[in-house]
Amino acid sequence: MTLQQITANDIAGWDSLQDIANSFQKRGLKTRPNLGEDNQLVLQLADDEFVVLVNAGPGESATDFKPDNRSRHTNLVATNDFDEFTFLTRMRTWEGQQHGRIKHQKISFTKDQFTRDSGEKNTVLKKLNSIEYGSSTAIYDTLYDTQQVVKEFYEEFEDLRTDLVQEVSGIPDDRGDAKQRYVQVVLDRMIFLYFIQEKRLLDRNPNYLHEQPGEVVDDSEDRYENFYRPLFFDYLAEDKQNPDFGSLPYLNGGLFAKNPVEEEFPEAKLGESAEETNELFDDILDFLSGWNWNVDERLDIVDPKNLSPAILGHIFEQTVNQKEMGAYYTPEEITGFMSRRTIHPYLLDQLNDAVDAEYSEIDDVFGFPSVEASGSGEAALADGGTITRQVPTENVETKHVETLYHDILKETHVLDPAVGSGAFLLAAQDVLVDIYMQCIEYFQQLESEGKGWELDSRTRDELEEVEKGQGGASLYAKRTVILNNLYGVDIDQGAVEICKLRLWLSMVADIEDEPNEVEPLPNIDFNIRQGNSLMGYVSFMDDDDTEAQQNTLLEWGAVENKVEAKYSDVLDGVRGHKNAVSSEAAQKKRAEAEQLIKRYSSDFDDSILSRFHEIGYEDMEMGDLQEFSPFHWVLEFAGVYADGGFDVLIGNPPWDRLKPLRDDYFSKYDEVFRQRMPDNKDEKQDELLEDEEIAKGWEEYQHEMEMRAEYYSNSPDYELQSPTVGGTKSTTENDLSALFFERVFKLARDESYVSQVLPGVIFNGASAKDLRLHLLNETDLKALPIFTNRGIFEGVHNQFVFGVPVFEGSGETDEVYGGYRDGDLSLLRNLESDGMYLSRKVLEEYSPEARIFPYLEEEKEVEVLEKILDHPPISEQENGSWFAQPYRELDRTNDRDRFVEEEEKGDYPVLGGSNVYQYAYSPDYVDDLEATKFWSVDEDKDPDKSAKRRIREKNHRKLKRGLYDAFDGSASMSQKKFVNQILNQHRGEGLSEEDVLLDCTEYRIVFRDVARANDERTMIASVIPSGTVCVNTLHTIRPYTIEPDEDDLSTKPLHGVYERVFSDEELFAALGLLNSIPFDFLMRTKSDTHIVMYKFEESQIPHLTAGDDWFEYISNRAARLNCYGGEFEEMRERLGGVQPATDKDERQKLQAEIDAAAFHAYGLNRQDVEFVLEDFHRVNNPRKMTQEYFDMVFEKYDEFEEGPKP
Repeated sequence: MTLQQITANDIAGWDSLQDIANSFQKRGLKTRPNLGEDNQLVLQLADDEFVVLVNAGPGESATDFKPDNRSRHTNLVATNDFDEFTFLTRMRTWEGQQHGRIKHQKISFTKDQFTRDSGEKNTVLKKLNSIEYGSSTAIYDTLYDTQQVVKEFYEEFEDLRTDLVQEVSGIPDDRGDAKQRYVQVVLDRMIFLYFIQEKRLLDRNPNYLHEQPGEVVDDSEDRYENFYRPLFFDYLAEDKQNPDFGSLPYLNGGLFAKNPVEEEFPEAKLGESAEETNELFDDILDFLSGWNWNVDERLDIVDPKNLSPAILGHIFEQTVNQKEMGAYYTPEEITGFMSRRTIHPYLLDQLNDAVDAEYSEIDDVFGFPSVEASGSGEAALADGGTITRQVPTENVETKHVETLYHDILKETHVLDPAVGSGAFLLAAQDVLVDIYMQCIEYFQQLESEGKGWELDSRTRDELEEVEKGQGGASLYAKRTVILNNLYGVDIDQGAVEICKLRLWLSMVADIEDEPNEVEPLPNIDFNIRQGNSLMGYVSFMDDDDTEAQQNTLLEWGAVENKVEAKYSDVLDGVRGHKNAVSSEAAQKKRAEAEQLIKRYSSDFDDSILSRFHEIGYEDMEMGDLQEFSPFHWVLEFAGVYADGGFDVLIGNPPWDRLKPLRDDYFSKYDEVFRQRMPDNKDEKQDELLEDEEIAKGWEEYQHEMEMRAEYYSNSPDYELQSPTVGGTKSTTENDLSALFFERVFKLARDESYVSQVLPGVIFNGASAKDLRLHLLNETDLKALPIFTNRGIFEGVHNQFVFGVPVFEGSGETDEVYGGYRDGDLSLLRNLESDGMYLSRKVLEEYSPEARIFPYLEEEKEVEVLEKILDHPPISEQENGSWFAQPYRELDRTNDRDRFVEEEEKGDYPVLGGSNVYQYAYSPDYVDDLEATKFWSVDEDKDPDKSAKRRIREKNHRKLKRGLYDAFDGSASMSQKKFVNQILNQHRGEGLSEEDVLLDCTEYRIVFRDVARANDERTMIASVIPSGTVCVNTLHTIRPYTIEPDEDDLSTKPLHGVYERVFSDEELFAALGLLNSIPFDFLMRTKSDTHIVMYKFEESQIPHLTAGDDWFEYISNRAARLNCYGGEFEEMRERLGGVQPATDKDERQKLQAEIDAAAFHAYGLNRQDVEFVLEDFHRVNNPRKMTQEYFDMVFEKYDEFEEGPKP
């Protein structure tokens, strides 16, 4: 049926469940009247998905009808009077997971909105009309999309923050970075207070921040000095009370301890005068009061003005504005996938080793049956959330759960080395809390059943701690996770502060409503650290260690013991800070630990500084190095290293190259520089650079970035950044994602699990070859989903490719689950069922030279590819057979002085890519093929204008090298000297350009440089006439190889050293295979916009020669297609009088026969052929590749089943 739009009039007329059903029938949903209860009507959304319409009774609210059925995830609840409507959706579990908490999403709208003009009406209608039968995507994505909320809040928040930065006093004007950090800290506190105000934790008054300052401070007094400062640092950070401030929670240090920027600038504040300060705090309150603050994380409410900690996280992700360094907000589908795919298997590996079990899923530990066999009932918890019901306790090994909880879960260390605003740590927290909660719930259930005697004493002690805490098991679990499990590093101090705030905010929903019973916030200054993750020592620096050993964590036992021995005082300080019971004590312990870390860092820093001196920066001093924020992991995370190191590493490193960022520099002198428009930035930058000091500083800053880049290029920490591909070095040029990836290899232990979001260059770029080899040979790659962006990352080009590898830190990769999708993240939900296995053979042999990974969508594609890979690379000479060695003959730009545009002024054509097509070197048989544009002159006419002379000059070096290699040139003598010496001995004169035999003296194969996977054909090759030369848009395959023997050295010129690579018949057999659909199928998986030389050279092809099946068949037909016109008269004779095909239909038939024969030559069966032809990209208005053509190829394939035809 044709889908219709739901209209405002439809909704205004909703007076019964049937009215609502009628509207959704416009979207294709089907009524199922026999499935619902009396007050319900069930609509079918998809084969296994239903929406339940509910009419609430008098006094009932929408949240009384949260869906709890596995196939009925969504309820649409109408109030009793049909005036208000609420969608409630149970958020989908990932990959059938049954353990853990259940969350719901909610969006409401009223009839009144649809009887008047409002933007809200149009927004809701757009969401409703995104729903259609057969797809549940709209329910989970579009209906609850918060993008508009995030955008609106972010824009207003940025305006406010920009205004406030300009009003900071007590910080010098040349410290704009410090002003920004100070404003961020103040706003962080105010936002956190607004959330806990919603929980009635500020004197039980929901308007405390608006009303209480007036109770404490007179209008003319400074509200910050007399209200906010004591509120922050005395009453919230210390366990003190003042009746004037009302009943307040004790929140310990953390957010309400003095921040380092406040310690550095103790006079910092907003505004110069009391009046200005008060007005600025009024501005903050006015902004915050314009939003609804939802603190129940189990109910994600979508509303145009609703803010939850999760939504605020999205906003903070934008606030950490590092886009110029390639940092982007990562969708929750990705962070969730990565967290589960690393944390779950790590925990299971450790548990199976510890208890000698074979659990394959976390659900198995808790005795859950498969999803199909399980029921759907859930039990409510005391705190109002829901958790999947416990199964009978006799199905569970209690000692296994206790081992998991105490010995593994609480000891697991999760790291994000480029933490940003903390999105990955929040996702990891979500996964960990689910498991903590399931364990605690299981222990509590045992006790409630009178089986507490089965529990260890440590478990009973733990349950006592849970009971003593304020906020229930969920808050206890979150606090434990934040303190014990989560760690992050970022070079941006602002990002560090926001990450800590997000972690604290995650606890808000579980804080009790009674101010006097609030659990203090955890001290996490040593969990989330500021520093340069890429510069510094990963492990100890010992005199007897080699450079390679200094920066790896292979021998963890030794490291653990050393940390305890060398840094016991640091460990005491960090533990004292974490366990401090007052802000004053926390600050004291933090200062002690920071001072110790600084002292112990000096040896590490000296070593780093010496490296800078060694690479040529002798004038660099220690103060300069500190500007780079070196981060020594074994010291900064001494507690983690003392426990064995990091177990899980997840994150999304920057996707850009290291380069100077003007925002970073000029924002020190102009607080709003980041927020300016590009043209305005240019003007402001020019204005600032008029100051000599600022201009000098800008030069120094750019120089510092160059120094940092040079350091990474020369550091022994980064040995996988400059691989050799196709005989030449290919460097990453300080690609930050590549540097982070190598860093992660060294941070990971053998047992660690790692997942990173990485740009496509890591998987298919030549410069990342050694990283891929390490991934294959030194780790066990578990998953490799790859995506084209298509809006997944906002602000990133739609065609940008990225991947999400998951691997264990040691072992070797045999096979991996993977798959490529075009903008569709649903693959992450069920990778095993929707993805495919990629064998090591495919990963290794698909690209034997560069080791690039293929982007494959279907299992059949893998099967076809494996058969293609059975053949040798085209550049490989096998048993004396032909091979292809492509090169660029002339450069259209650099050699343009050798071209003329008038045919009458030239002696021979200069061809480019647009002048040839498959089997065509002229427009005779191909519509729209361009005629020759350039010509050149013979050498004897004007050598300085001759393209052939330029080619001869270029190939002179190749001949010299060939002779040098053939006669074992002496390393003590230059090539030129050696070759001239040996030729003088044999013929009395040295090497000259006349000795070069030009490739254009023979017929040869050429192919287009420009080649796109979405073109009609990707590989376009032809044989061109002798005497013709080519520019770089048309690659040439050399017809000759240099194979000299001693007798040749007496001849002049030395043309006898040249041997033909192809016989005449082989030349056209090779042409037919190059132009074939199977080879095209392979090449289009490797091509973006051009055919890269090494990708061509490593691609596999049957090297057919005389006597092989299909050789004569393909060679003859390719020759008939290509050998037309007077230019090929000689070749036709050499081939025994072959008749050129000049009829259009005959030419099409011959090419179809070649394609069919090539399938047989590659060893592909009928199902393979059918898949390739169906999968082959179709274009509008094709030259040849019509459906009729594909049908003809398939028919010919079937005809040839018996073997080669004459």
